[in-house]
Amino acid sequence: MMQSLDSMNPQAGAYLRDIEFERWSRAYFSGYRYNIMTTNIVESFNALVRHAQGLPITMLLEFIRGTMQRWFYERRNHANEYPNFVTPQEEKKISSRLSKSTRLEVRPITQTRYQVVGFGGFMGIVNFGKMSCICRKFQFSRIPYKHAIVVARHMRLMNVNA
Repeated sequence: MMQSLDSMNPQAGAYLRDIEFERWSRAYFSGYRYNIMTTNIVESFNALVRHAQGLPITMLLEFIRGTMQRWFYERRNHANEYPNFVTPQEEKKISSRLSKSTRLEVRPITQTRYQVVGFGGFMGIVNFGKMSCICRKFQFSRIPYKHAIVVARHMRLMNVNA
């Protein structure tokens, strides 16, 4: 991928290497994104303050502060209405992954590492010590993927009747 970028625009490739992969590549990002990708924050902010841009600076700042306070209050209350620790959208994903995990087989490697095998053969290696899988889907979203789910079942870490 970087070779094709270098051939099209060597300056862009050099720039991206200089700022380090962790700053622009999701695969190398050290934090947790929880599978959330943001849009252009400047456009979002401009849409928020468009009608308040003519206000004096103190009133503009108060408008922004009040709007954010209201958003956090509403979203916190909305989140507190959920009976579980995840949103309904994530519950659906986990439920789907639970059903997909029933067709997988677990083969222990060590006390914390397990091979996951499906109909087509090898699928992945889950490392519960590092909370990782070689498919990297769990690392990206931090929401259990079918490989981690089937290993958790094998280890009797979860009681699921799917």
